Parts: sequence; C-alpha cells; structure tokens
Amino acid sequence: MTRKRELPTETAAETIVPAVSFTGYPDGKTPVQFIAGVESAPVPAEFAQLMREKGLVSISEGEI
Repeated sequence: MTRKRELPTETAAETIVPAVSFTGYPDGKTPVQFIAGVESAPVPAEFAQLMREKGLVSISEGEI
C-alpha cells in the first residue's frame, strides 16, 4: 500500500513542471520520479529552486 507523504506545515512547498524526466530526492532520501511535462506533487521550495537552477524545470515559478 502506498501512502501519500505530506510536507511539514513549516516547509514552503510548490509544484514544478519538469522539462525532462528524472528521478529526484526532494526530501533528501526518498526517490521520486518526475515526468517531463507533468506537474509534480508539492516539493520543498529549496528543491524546486535547485531544479530551476539546473535547468530541469520547463515552466518558471508563477506561470503554473
């Protein structure tokens, strides 16, 4: 059985739309598959910013 993970309330979260498919670790330990063109589940803002800096996000913040 798969459980949905919820981010702690004190952690800012946002979604991203990947430009390419990749496996990432938004919480630093759990692998998550991100699919190109598909909006993600909420991830920590720091992880989203890192993915933007690496050029892995196709839509800029605020355009979703």
